[in-house]
Amino acid sequence: MRKAWILAAVLAAAVSGACSLKNVQEPEKAGGAPAQEEGVSTGREDGRTTALYEAGAAPYDFSETERYVLESFGMYGRSNLFAFRGPQGAASLEVNVYRLNPDGAWEVIGGSGASMGSGGYVISGDGSLEEAEGGVLALEIQEDHSIALHINSLGRVSCETEPIALETEIVGSAVRFLDEFVPMELGQELPVALMLYDSGSRMELPGLEDYFAPEKFSGIDLVQAVTLRFSEEAGDGGRSGKAEAIDIGGEASGEADSQPLAVEKSLEPADSQAALEGMALYDALSFFREDEEWELRFFAQEEMVADGELALDDRCHFLVQAVRLSGSGGAGAWTLFDDTVQLGTPAGDVWVDMENQLHIALRDVRTARYRVAEYVYEPETERFLGRVAIDGEGINYWGSAGG
Repeated sequence: MRKAWILAAVLAAAVSGACSLKNVQEPEKAGGAPAQEEGVSTGREDGRTTALYEAGAAPYDFSETERYVLESFGMYGRSNLFAFRGPQGAASLEVNVYRLNPDGAWEVIGGSGASMGSGGYVISGDGSLEEAEGGVLALEIQEDHSIALHINSLGRVSCETEPIALETEIVGSAVRFLDEFVPMELGQELPVALMLYDSGSRMELPGLEDYFAPEKFSGIDLVQAVTLRFSEEAGDGGRSGKAEAIDIGGEASGEADSQPLAVEKSLEPADSQAALEGMALYDALSFFREDEEWELRFFAQEEMVADGELALDDRCHFLVQAVRLSGSGGAGAWTLFDDTVQLGTPAGDVWVDMENQLHIALRDVRTARYRVAEYVYEPETERFLGRVAIDGEGINYWGSAGG
């Protein structure tokens, strides 16, 4: 099971309790006494504070309790939190996840963008939230080499890169996180994490500056990097293959906002047969768009399907595909959902709007989740563009009524 909720809990603890950032000192007046800006907490007695007084990024210094929680779940060393504050004119934060390709060049494999503004917050030294053009980034390195990101700034955005399967057995790894405050300007790219995995027995711990000299990683089986960049353009949301959106505003400010944060993801046609290995069809909905015949198909792992009927246990792997059977564009398949669900089943609705755009809404309903993702088909590029319209996590789901 993914441990994203653990990072969320640690982040919530940071909001409610005192915390600090490594190597972030407050501005000093003449004579060395810390300066106290109007309306800004001076932080703890040791002089450190999580409020960033200038644009940049810095690591979060875990308390003993928070570190114990992460160690207990085997996440300490694979997870980290970073505070950031945008320079003047910054409208969004862009977080990119890279993989070094065989040609020695960085290739984007995922990431997310988050808007910034008066709704952003940083955590002050006394544990309270202070309004600022900034926020917090949580990063988790998964065992399957995927990377989960959670950004808290003018709403919360989460995304996760796809797992990476390696042909060689990894015997050595090295991880380097940002360990001190670094000032940033608009358009500047700052690496905050480097991850190396290799089948060899010896490996040097990289420096973050090595991101700008990727030739140093020649011969290493897998190299990944995570970077931050402030932009004058509004954030475009998740770019990962698995993107989520969480509604704006509420938790930090205590004020609910009915408008969800739109997070887009682009789905290209998939290899249908490879994706369906070990799966069995249990339901389908046929529909048409112009001269095209489509089906929305629901699959479950083979042992959960008997004579075409779903025979659920409490946990099952589901896969949902939009399949174009015929038409001017030819056959094609797009995977809209691929996940293991406990105590729940996915469901879908299909419609065509007044402009003849195809919409598919998928409901991911579980005991503790109610999530609706909407996908709109873009015929020019043969992609589905998706966003999470409703996201309820940690809820108590009672059921549906009325058909």
